[in-house]
Amino acid sequence: MISGILILVTWTDPADEPAINEATNTLGAWGEAEARRRGLLNDFVYLNYANERQRVYERSVTPKDLDKMRAIQKKYDSSGTFESLWRGGCKLPKKGSNTGTTEHDEL
Repeated sequence: MISGILILVTWTDPADEPAINEATNTLGAWGEAEARRRGLLNDFVYLNYANERQRVYERSVTPKDLDKMRAIQKKYDSSGTFESLWRGGCKLPKKGSNTGTTEHDEL
C-alpha cells in the first residue's frame, strides 16, 4: 500500500511557475491514477504535502468529523474572519461540497 508521495521541485525563473505547477500536478494525478488502477492507493491526503487542487479534508477525515470541524469553526469564527484573512493553507470546504467518502478517522 502506498501511503504517500511528496513531489518537490525547484526552479529559478519565476516565469516558469505556471509550467512547473502544471507539470507537477499532471505527474501527481498520473501517479495517483496509476496507484488506484493497481489497487495500491490509500486515499488519505496529508495536509502538509497537499497542493491547492487536492481535496484534503474530503479525502482524509470522515464526513462526521468534517461536520464537527465545521461546527467548531462556526462557533469560534462565525463571521469567517480567519478564513477571509488567512491567505494560505487548506480551508475547510463549505457544507455540501463534500463529495468524497473515506474510511479514515484521524481526528
